[in-house]
Amino acid sequence: MGSKTSRFWQRLIAIGLLWSGLWMGPTASQTMPNSDARTLYKAGVEQFNQEQLPAAIELWQKALAIFEQNGDRRGMGDCLYELGFAYYWLGEYDQAISNYQKSLLIAEEFADVQRQGTLWGYLADAYFYAPAYAGRQDLIISAAEKSLTLAEASGDYLRQWFSHHRLGEVHNGLGNYAQALHHYQLALAVAEILQDPSLQRLALASVGLIHIRQENYRPALEIWQREYGLRQQLGETEGAAESLQLLGFAAYWLNDYGQAIHYYQKSLELARATEQRKTEQLSLAGLGDAYYYVGDYAQAQQFHRDSLTIAEELEDWEVMATLYNALGTDYYTLEQPQEAIAYYEKSLDLAQKLQSRGNTFANALSGLGQIYLTQNQPSQALDYFHQSLEVYRAMGNRYNEGAALSNIGHVYLQQKRYDQAIANFQRRLAISEEIEEIHGQAQALGEIGLTLILQKKYAEAEAPLRTSLALSESIRDKLKEDQLKVSFFDTQASVYRLLQLVLIKQNRVERALEIAERGRARAFAELLAQQLDPQDRRINLESPDLETIRATVQREQTTVVQYSLIDEVNQLYIWVIQPDGKIQFRQTDLGGLEPLPQVNIGQTVTLAQRAIAGQRPQALLANPTPHNPLWQLEQILIEPIAELLPQDPNQAVIFIPQGPLFSVPFPALTNDRGEALIDRHIPRTMPSLQVLALTQQLETKVPGQGDSPNSKGRNSDLIVGNPILADSLQQSPYGLGNLPHAEAEAVAIGQLLQTKPWLGKEATLTAIMPQVPEARVIHLATHGLLDNFRQGGLPGAIALTPEGENNGLWTANDIVQLDIQAKLVVLSACDTGRGKITGDGVLGLSRAWLTAGAKSVLVSLWSVPDEPTALLMTNFYQNLAKGENSATALRDAMVTVRQKYPRPVNWAGFTVMGVSETLFVP
Repeated sequence: MGSKTSRFWQRLIAIGLLWSGLWMGPTASQTMPNSDARTLYKAGVEQFNQEQLPAAIELWQKALAIFEQNGDRRGMGDCLYELGFAYYWLGEYDQAISNYQKSLLIAEEFADVQRQGTLWGYLADAYFYAPAYAGRQDLIISAAEKSLTLAEASGDYLRQWFSHHRLGEVHNGLGNYAQALHHYQLALAVAEILQDPSLQRLALASVGLIHIRQENYRPALEIWQREYGLRQQLGETEGAAESLQLLGFAAYWLNDYGQAIHYYQKSLELARATEQRKTEQLSLAGLGDAYYYVGDYAQAQQFHRDSLTIAEELEDWEVMATLYNALGTDYYTLEQPQEAIAYYEKSLDLAQKLQSRGNTFANALSGLGQIYLTQNQPSQALDYFHQSLEVYRAMGNRYNEGAALSNIGHVYLQQKRYDQAIANFQRRLAISEEIEEIHGQAQALGEIGLTLILQKKYAEAEAPLRTSLALSESIRDKLKEDQLKVSFFDTQASVYRLLQLVLIKQNRVERALEIAERGRARAFAELLAQQLDPQDRRINLESPDLETIRATVQREQTTVVQYSLIDEVNQLYIWVIQPDGKIQFRQTDLGGLEPLPQVNIGQTVTLAQRAIAGQRPQALLANPTPHNPLWQLEQILIEPIAELLPQDPNQAVIFIPQGPLFSVPFPALTNDRGEALIDRHIPRTMPSLQVLALTQQLETKVPGQGDSPNSKGRNSDLIVGNPILADSLQQSPYGLGNLPHAEAEAVAIGQLLQTKPWLGKEATLTAIMPQVPEARVIHLATHGLLDNFRQGGLPGAIALTPEGENNGLWTANDIVQLDIQAKLVVLSACDTGRGKITGDGVLGLSRAWLTAGAKSVLVSLWSVPDEPTALLMTNFYQNLAKGENSATALRDAMVTVRQKYPRPVNWAGFTVMGVSETLFVP
């Protein structure tokens, strides 16, 4: 083999199995009496370098016979050495071992220490893979240690590296992880001395895997980051996908779900580009797991399904069983128990066929136990949970052991065996602390707090609940993407509610308000803060305290009403903060509100909207009776605080809803006298007090506070009316039609603002986009979509005129990326105020525009008829031109439209979000 470095050698170095670095080759006998043997030997080397191993073996065997005939021991040793190596690469390990042993005896005869060290290393390799030597780790360790001793004596760093690495592999296989880590780390140190990036990368990969086996995920992450850097340096594209997948795995177990998703996505893209189906499958599964833990269960389910498809293609039965469990959990969380049971049973069946009673088997038992518990069958659930606990303990799976203890605690909770429940939750907490698993700690503390509440130990419950929140928020703080923050926040909503309950039970109503505020619209507030100067020290994105809350309301000089639904006890908490900062509190038991039966607030809101839309008899809305959902909502939301609200009908009230209350048509709520709320107050809505505080600080970049309506030209105000719709939007499932009154509306508003509107075919995104960043007013009289459209995680779209292959949809996901200066954005379209309701508010078009920089947004809560909308919008702008602020202008426009179109569907569907400013000086 001499000095020639073949492609075959490069492959050997890449997978790290050789025991020598640069091929040293044999030392052919200097006294070989037969030139034919020398010629045959060299020909064998050439065949080996061309990866023609059988031909090389034949030539070396002929050379060996000649050397043996002539008594040339050195020549014999060289041929035996090469034959052992060739048989090793053919997988004929017994033959390799026999030849290595014979060559070793000859090396010992000649006291060739270097050759001896190399051969002991090769023997360790062959023992490792030979079926005949299975279980003989003693032989492997002995051979590797002899090779290491000789390498250290001769100063051969390369053979030291391979010896340490092989010893690490053997100890890893034996489960001696501390010993394995020791040898891998020494291999890394040697590779650094050699300054060999390939060997450094191999050692780092091995160290990283041991850290993962030991559940030491933080050092694992750091190691895999170094390993990935070397992959990039070496240009190893295929291996880089695997490295990214393992980085995702480590980040996931560190509860850094955003970073995990980032790594998994990059791994997935690279695996697909290089057609690595196994890595693609693992990355998809990892994405499913990460999205599950941030609360995006539908997305998790899709990734798990995609991963399962590949696992089935690869016939990877063990992975299939694992993914059946994952899908069972997805369906269980999405409240589809029958589908969940089917997947758990599939997993159990497959695990039993594989004769596997490990983690996968236990996970299926645990999933079935969860379903039995929700079906109020605690005995069966407890049996499944105990079975799973035994398996997890036998497997040394500490994380799942803790989860099983938590499951058992929930059974005891259901049986009101509170002391036993707390004991199990505390054991789960201890394990989570031991393995430094923050998510498990937060869950266990929340469970302990819940149990103490059920025992009416409210003061004792406060500390674990506060600590649980702090831990959950530390996880959330690592998330970078808005959508991930929102979905994760919703998974922790119950702890915010329970802590409010605990504080109210202790009569600490103002502190409860702090927690209510802390539990809403945090991600939205952070998005808004990005619009401010990063050096502006007035911004404090910590949850606002009482002093900040009072100061915010005092600056606004408006009464604020904040609602909090406590689902666990079916109660509604209401705080009223007066313009002078005084805080007052009321609570309503939704289970005993006379004369109403037990109230489901979400259903009541839905009934109100259906009645308004004409899906129920209009007579229901005509009289203030318990059958009128608008009257019901008045009794629940307004009546308990009526005496605390301003008596002047021209004073505003800011409502801060929660959950389904975001869909309440506040202007149409009706009291006992048949008066709508807009006859008594000017309603505004905000997602949180912190968002209100930030909008107060957002100074518009558009000059001319209090401009006259016609002080700017087309470059200042942007008006769009009745764009031409793409054919696809006029068909199912959208079924959108022409809006002639929207066009007339745009023309009338354009005349008032002395701005030429973009109408019909002119209203393309390309045409209007240059005006968007600097526009003072943006008015879009067109269709809005929500229910049948979602892109990029943020629902909602505005329909414009299509261009080329573009269908003309301007999505919320695109809008949120803008940087605008508008004082007012008006979405005169259907469903523009609706969206996905979360603890962070409504995710949709209103949020997108406020995030983009708008100070105020006017949106609709339902499909609004074309003609009344045009009349309302015209009156709205006329009122603005008189010097009214946006909230007052809207209220007065509603009153005007109601005179001609008395049904609430025609006038009550719009609401103002954000700051209510006076735009124009008459």
